[in-house]
Amino acid sequence: MIERGSPLRIRVFGFSMMPLIQDGDVVTIAPLAGRAPAIGEVVAFVLPGTEKLALHRVVAREGPGWLLRGDNCPDSDGVVVGAEILGRITRVERDGREVPFGSGLTGAGVAWLSRVGVLGGLRVVRRVVRRPAASALRHVQGCAWYRAAGRRLAARFVIAEASDMDVWWAERRLGLFELDSAPLGTAGQAVSGWVAKRGGRVIGFVRLVTIADAESPWKGHWLSSLTVRERYRGLGVGEALAWRAVEDAASRGVSAVWLGVREDNRSALGLSRKLEFEPVASDRPETTFAGEERAATRKHVILRKALEDRAVSA
Repeated sequence: MIERGSPLRIRVFGFSMMPLIQDGDVVTIAPLAGRAPAIGEVVAFVLPGTEKLALHRVVAREGPGWLLRGDNCPDSDGVVVGAEILGRITRVERDGREVPFGSGLTGAGVAWLSRVGVLGGLRVVRRVVRRPAASALRHVQGCAWYRAAGRRLAARFVIAEASDMDVWWAERRLGLFELDSAPLGTAGQAVSGWVAKRGGRVIGFVRLVTIADAESPWKGHWLSSLTVRERYRGLGVGEALAWRAVEDAASRGVSAVWLGVREDNRSALGLSRKLEFEPVASDRPETTFAGEERAATRKHVILRKALEDRAVSA
C-alpha cells in the first residue's frame, strides 16, 4: 500500500521505541511522498542486512543517508539510505486512542537527547527509581487503609467479556497466570474470559476453564489466570473479576468452581478466602499448571467453592 502511495495501518511488536511507542500499539505509516525524513521523525525502514521492518527515530543526517536509533536502544542502526526508508509514522494508537509519540519539536528534542547519549542515562535513572517505588507500592497495597481508601477514591472500572484482542493484550502485557491457574494437558477444555477495563485499557483478566473429560482427575470448572496490572492491585479489581466468573458458572447451573493456588502464594490464598473457597483434600496428581515452567518444584492447594441451590453439574 505504501508503494502505491496509500497510508498503511499496522500493529507493531517490540520494545525498542518504549515508552512512546509500546508493544501492541497500532501505527499509521504514510509514504514519504518525495519529502525527505526530518531529524526527530519516526520512520519505518528495512533493517540493514535483513528483511525485517522496524520503526526507529531519525537522530542525525550522515552523508547520503540518515542515522536511526530506537528510543529504548543503546546503539544506532547505522546509516540508512533513502531507498530503505518506507515511510514516516504519522499516528500512534493505544487501546483505541491516539497517543503522542514525539513528533515536531518534541521529536527533534528526543533525537538530540538520543544523539548525545542522555536517553541512555535517563533509562538507567528510570530503572533505579522504579525498583524501590514498585517495592513500596507492593508493600502499601497489602495495607487495609490503602485498600479502603483506594476503593473509595480510585477511578471506576468495568468488567466485560474478553475479546480475542483483550486476551492477546493480557497475555503480552499483564503477565498472565501470576496468581492462579488451571491444569494444562487435559482434554475437552472450554474457556471463557473477562477483562477489567479503565478508560478503555485492560487492567485485569480472568478465565473460567471447563474440563469436560469424564476420565480426567481435573474434571470440573476452574477459576484460572487471574491477574491485575500492578498499579491497580488492592483496589478490588481481582475480586470483581473472580466474582464475575463465579456468577457466570452459577448462571449455568454449575455446582462448584475449583481453584488451584501455589501454597506459597499468600495474596491468592487471601483472595480465595474472601471468595469463600474452601481447601479440600485431593488425590489429583501434581501437574503442569498454565504459565508455569516447572510442575514439581512447588505444590498447589486445591480449593472449592460450592454454589448453593443450583442444579448439580460437576
